[in-house]
Amino acid sequence: MNTKTDIQLFSREFRASVNHRLDELIDNASSNDALTEAIRYSLLAPGKRLRPLICLMSSHCLGGSLEQTLDPACAIEMIHTASLIVDDLPCMDDAKMRRSLPACHRCYGEATSILAALELLSLGYRVMSEAPGVDAERRMRLVQVLARAVGVNGLIGGQDLDLAALQKGDDSATNTDCVSRIHELKTSSLFIAAAESGATIAGLEGDQMIPIRQFAARLGLAYQTLDDLLDAQGSVRTTGKDVRKDLDKPTLVGVLGEDSAADYARNMITAAMAALQPLGPGMEPLENLVISLIGGMAPAQQTVN
Repeated sequence: MNTKTDIQLFSREFRASVNHRLDELIDNASSNDALTEAIRYSLLAPGKRLRPLICLMSSHCLGGSLEQTLDPACAIEMIHTASLIVDDLPCMDDAKMRRSLPACHRCYGEATSILAALELLSLGYRVMSEAPGVDAERRMRLVQVLARAVGVNGLIGGQDLDLAALQKGDDSATNTDCVSRIHELKTSSLFIAAAESGATIAGLEGDQMIPIRQFAARLGLAYQTLDDLLDAQGSVRTTGKDVRKDLDKPTLVGVLGEDSAADYARNMITAAMAALQPLGPGMEPLENLVISLIGGMAPAQQTVN
């Protein structure tokens, strides 16, 4: 699975598998038609499914079972979608579009959107804890990985810092270290959870996880920088979401400028690949997946959403 054609085939097949399984998992958990409609609207909206693909490919490269990894990959996507619903709320980023569709709160209202996000968060933990074919000890570790990614040292903490940086008198928007910290928490944390979940299913533990965590952390920083470049250079048509909303927010594009931010993203991708070297040549398909999905992007023409 090292050629471009192989990687593209993998992406298509397993993205389809993730979408199908997400549909099944929602139906199995559904009991409220109105709320489920909002959940389905957000979760099944078109997207690259980058995080579940990283989870699946990490497991595959390290000798894990793709069948055992599918539900954990779906759990990661549920958590990601929950975070997007919350991010888009008027009290947060006040976004109008997401994945080429109106944001969830614009169709279903703020109250239902919050409940949909909470249900996706709850369902994500449940799906992870019940991963078929995975022994109890590993399932517990998977839930712990997910909890770390979501909490104050992950998505929630990153969003809090992001909001704080917008307050009057806060200089975080011009501080590279502060911006990087926001991105580490708000973006890299879930990339790390995705890669680490796949590695956990494959049997890695302890210090064996260091390379895969470093890979995912650096990839998350590259991804967020590319996303910020898209905000500055793209359009609603190419990104599927609001653009030029982040001009006054803490981003590396604002701190470094567009050209330097693009260089930073490329350097982070290179560093992410280098982090995988201790795990051997078997990680090449994961490297190729990254290059295929985000490595050679022209921000004004493509979307990373």
